[in-house]
Amino acid sequence: MAALPFRVLLITDAAACATRCRGVIDTVARALDGLDARQVAVLFRDKAASPEKNLRAVAALRSLCARSGALVLIHTHVFMATSLGLAGAHLTSDALRFPGDVALARSLLARGALLGVSAHAGDALPAEADYALLAPVFPPTSKPADRR
Repeated sequence: MAALPFRVLLITDAAACATRCRGVIDTVARALDGLDARQVAVLFRDKAASPEKNLRAVAALRSLCARSGALVLIHTHVFMATSLGLAGAHLTSDALRFPGDVALARSLLARGALLGVSAHAGDALPAEADYALLAPVFPPTSKPADRR
């Protein structure tokens, strides 16, 4: 397996940003301010927003990250990764439960694009994925009912 082109993965959380009266773009800008972010990837994730709102936010994030050298990944919306020329996409753990979903996502991405998956205890990791996020390690504050 090849080494990943990033060492740090920032995952956006619109609700957490809003509690601090900031938007995702402003929060990421603050996090990247002054950094040589060539080993940073930003995974944009906003499950509550419409695809149109996500598209606008990711386009703004792509411009911001281009200035610092950070990569941009999109959660779930593989078509946005392809159409916006993002570094890749990340799939939910649901994709691991449906045979062929990860392979289909891989086939839709541009050559060299990254593909990540979320996985939980007992999930088999697909060969098509470049990386996996294994969770939860601790009870997530964003999902108090999650007992895994």
